[in-house]
Amino acid sequence: MSRFFRPFPERTRVARAVAASGGGGEEMGTIGDYAGLSLATYDIYTVDLFEQDYPTFTTNGGSVSYNAAYGIDGRPGVRCFPPTTSEGYGALGGWQLFNAGGSNNFTNFYLRWCMQIRADYAVNNDFDAVKYCIIHSENAGTGGADPIRPIMYVDSRISGIGPTGGMFMCPAQGTNRYFSESHPTSTFFDGDGRGDFYFGQSATTYAGKRVIAPTDWVCVEVYCESASTGSWPNGLIRQRITARDGTVLSDLDSTMGWQHDPSAPFTKYFYEVQVLGGYYNGATGTAGADNCTAIDRYVTFAKNQTDFLGPPTGFLT
Repeated sequence: MSRFFRPFPERTRVARAVAASGGGGEEMGTIGDYAGLSLATYDIYTVDLFEQDYPTFTTNGGSVSYNAAYGIDGRPGVRCFPPTTSEGYGALGGWQLFNAGGSNNFTNFYLRWCMQIRADYAVNNDFDAVKYCIIHSENAGTGGADPIRPIMYVDSRISGIGPTGGMFMCPAQGTNRYFSESHPTSTFFDGDGRGDFYFGQSATTYAGKRVIAPTDWVCVEVYCESASTGSWPNGLIRQRITARDGTVLSDLDSTMGWQHDPSAPFTKYFYEVQVLGGYYNGATGTAGADNCTAIDRYVTFAKNQTDFLGPPTGFLT
């Protein structure tokens, strides 16, 4: 039985390692441009940003910039720059999961990307829990009506706890970001009230937790189940973040149900990644070459998976 459909024991905070992936393995699925993306056709599809065919969502001064050397080890990638006024976007966005045809007929969805948080990002913005990734689901066949949206968000340190210029990342449900520090499923928050690891200004530790430098990359994997199943009667929203040395920095949240937001009903069907790179409710960013996040060339979309796929080809060292 896959570990993804096995009940999880009490989580410990011991770093785990995953095996290095081979070249172009099954964890990549079919690789192509955005024009070919359809989860009606493929169970795993990886968009290669090298093709420079990807949707963007930019307003209020936000922008996305492609460069052949912005990615891991000098390979292609993009940088996402926050808006300079509030309630704006600076992201890849509007990824239609059936861009090449088909319809939404699945209740589990997997998304993977590799990213950096660059040096000036946390220190030059007025953050209000940035909705870094927004996934949309809907009633079957309704064409986007009444979307329910799992969200992965980033925020600066809370109440002075965390490294200066540091940030954390965690999952939530719904536009109001239902994720309470005191909620019993909130294993993101540990005994000191804060996260498993931080993005920061240098490679170090803080309160015993690893701090990822602005030049370092992490792999983010997200898995959502929007129906009640035998394995997950409350559905599931789960996030795993892995460093390049194979250390699993964070594995959230084995017990966060789809209905963590009380307004999120069963059953929903996935149709869009609205945002990958950030919606900023309260950001007043300062423009600068290093005030951004970076996304590596491969962004993977999948359905009907029973486990995390692991980091993509070329990520692990």
